[in-house]
Amino acid sequence: MKIHSVKLTNFKSIGENDHDEIILEPTVTAVIGRNESGKSNVLEGISKIAFIQKMNESVFGDNNINRNARESRISYSIILKRTPDESDLLQKDTVVTISKGSYSVTGGILDYFSEVIKVELDAFYKIIVNSTFQLVGKEAETLQQKRNQIKVGDSLDIPSFEAALIFFEKWKPKVKVEKKEEYNHLLDTIREKWRRLCNFFPRIIYRNEKRTLQTEYRGEGIKTELNNKNSFLYEMFHFLGFTVEEILQAVSNNTDGKTENLREKIQERIDNKINAPFHDFYSVEPVNLRIRFGINILSFYVKADHGSIMTLGERSEGLRWYLNLFIDVMARNITSRQVIYLFDEPGISLHVKAQRELLTLFDDLAEKGNQIIYTTHSPFMLNVKQERLKQIRAVVKDESENTRIYTSVFDPQISPVYQKDTLAPIWSALGADMQGILSPDRILHKTGDGLSDYQNALVQYQSALLKYRVGVYERNVLDDMRLSFELLVKDLL
Repeated sequence: MKIHSVKLTNFKSIGENDHDEIILEPTVTAVIGRNESGKSNVLEGISKIAFIQKMNESVFGDNNINRNARESRISYSIILKRTPDESDLLQKDTVVTISKGSYSVTGGILDYFSEVIKVELDAFYKIIVNSTFQLVGKEAETLQQKRNQIKVGDSLDIPSFEAALIFFEKWKPKVKVEKKEEYNHLLDTIREKWRRLCNFFPRIIYRNEKRTLQTEYRGEGIKTELNNKNSFLYEMFHFLGFTVEEILQAVSNNTDGKTENLREKIQERIDNKINAPFHDFYSVEPVNLRIRFGINILSFYVKADHGSIMTLGERSEGLRWYLNLFIDVMARNITSRQVIYLFDEPGISLHVKAQRELLTLFDDLAEKGNQIIYTTHSPFMLNVKQERLKQIRAVVKDESENTRIYTSVFDPQISPVYQKDTLAPIWSALGADMQGILSPDRILHKTGDGLSDYQNALVQYQSALLKYRVGVYERNVLDDMRLSFELLVKDLL
C-alpha cells in the first residue's frame, strides 16, 4: 500500500484545520515553503508513524502539542491506497487513525484480516484458557488481558495484536503437553498469515543527512566510530556481520595470514551484501564499493564498470548520496517492503549538478514502488515541467502561527502576502528552465513578425500559468518581465 494522505492534528505548528492534510503523490512529492513555515514539522510528524509497533508516547507529549490548540490532543488520520498488485487481495482502501492510547484500522486491511485469519483466530481463542497452561501467581490475570487483545470487532489494533502474538509465542513452554500440538499449529498459522498482512504496510525512513560513509577513517577516529552504535560505520559493519574487534584487527599492523584472510572476507561480504544488490537499486551505472586497509587507516573506493578506481570522495555527490541511502536501508533490514523515504532539505549541501541528479535518483526509487517526500528551498530540486507541478505542495504559516498545507502551489487561497517567499523556488526553477530561450543572443534575434523569442516565451509562460489560477503576485511578475522587455527593446532601437 501507499500513503495517499496524512491528516495530522495539533502536532507542533500544525493545527486543527479540517482541510490541512498533506496529499501525497504515489511517486515523488516535494514540499516548499519559506523558513519557519513548518515544512520540517510536516516531515517529522509523518516520520513518527508506526503501523506495526505502538507509537512512542513522547510523540503525543506536551512538547509536541500545538500551543494554539483548542483541544490538547495530537491525532493522525492516514489513508492508504492499494497498489495494482494488491487489488486482488484488498478490495478497498484502508484508514488508520492513531492518538495517544488509541489505534484503529478499518477498510481493506480489516476485511482481509476477517477473511484470511479469523477462522484460525477463533479456534485459537477457544483453547487459550487457564486449563491450557501451567500458571503461577498472577499469570491467569495476565493471560486474560492478552486474550482480550486478540478479540477483533469493528476495527483492528495492529500494535496490540502484534504484542499479544509475541506474548503467546513466549508462553509456548507453559502449554500443557496434551494441548501443545494444537496450540503450536494454530499460533504458527496465525503468525504466518499475520506477517503477510503486516507486509501490506509501508516502512517509513526519515533519512538523516549526517549519516554518511566517509572516504577515509584514521587512528582513534576508527575506534570512536566503531564504539558508537549509532554511527554509520558501526551499523554498516554490524550489517555485514563483523565485530568491532575484527575490524580493529583488519587495520592493525599484523601481516599474518589470519589478518589477510579477514580483510579478504570483509571485501567478499561487501561484494555479496552491498555491491550485488546495489546494482539493482542504482540503475544509472554499475559500480562497486571497495575497501582498503592500512595501519590504523580505513579507506573506501569506488570501482566503475569500465575498470577505473576512484576514492569515494572523488565520485559524484549524487552517487555518494545514493550509496549512503542504500547502505542505511540495508542496515535497517527493510528491503522486503515498499518504503516511504522522507528527506529534509536533501540537496542543501550539494552543488547544482548533484541536486539535479537527485531528482533522477528519486524517480529511480519511485519506479521500484517506493514513495519519496522531501522539502526544499532550491529551485534546482524542483521538476517544473507541466505534468510535474502537481507533485509540489506549498506550506505556509498563517497569521495565527499555524502551518497550512496546500495541495496545489497555485491554490488561490494562498494569501498574496505569502506567495512571494513561498513560491519563489518555483519561479526560479521556471526561469532556470527557460535560460536557453531567454539568453541575450536570443533576445536580440527577431522573428518574421517582429517579436523576439523572448517575448513569445513570455506569452506562452503567461498562458500556462493562468491555467493554474495563479494569484496576483505571479501575474505581477509577468507584467514586470514584460515591462523590462519593452524597455530593453526601446534601448536597443
